[in-house]
Amino acid sequence: MTFKKSAKPTFTSRVTVNMPNDKGGHDKSQFDAVFKYISNSIELEELRNLSAREVMERVLLGWKEFVDEQGAPVDFNEAEVQALLSIPQALYGLMEAFWSNVVKASIKN
Repeated sequence: MTFKKSAKPTFTSRVTVNMPNDKGGHDKSQFDAVFKYISNSIELEELRNLSAREVMERVLLGWKEFVDEQGAPVDFNEAEVQALLSIPQALYGLMEAFWSNVVKASIKN
C-alpha cells in the first residue's frame, strides 16, 4: 500500500474496558475514543516520558458510544474525562487503544 501523508488531526479507536465483577471474572464493555494524531517523533518521545493519565489528558479528544448507567450518552467535558481517567481499568483500555495504534503506525511506516 502506498503511504499517504495525512492532514487528518485525529483517529478513532475501539477501547475495551474489563471491569471485575462479583463472579470472579470481568465484564467487558467498549466505546470508541477519538485521539489526537501524533505527527512527529519529538511529540511521540515527549508522550513516552509522561504518566498514563498525562498522556490521555493530551491526546483524548472525544468519544462515541459512551453511556452512563441509564444508557444516556456521556458528554465529553473536563469533569467526565477526569472521572473516566480515575478508573484504572478504563485508563488501561485507553492507553492500550492509543499506543497500539501509534506503535502499529510506527512499525508499518
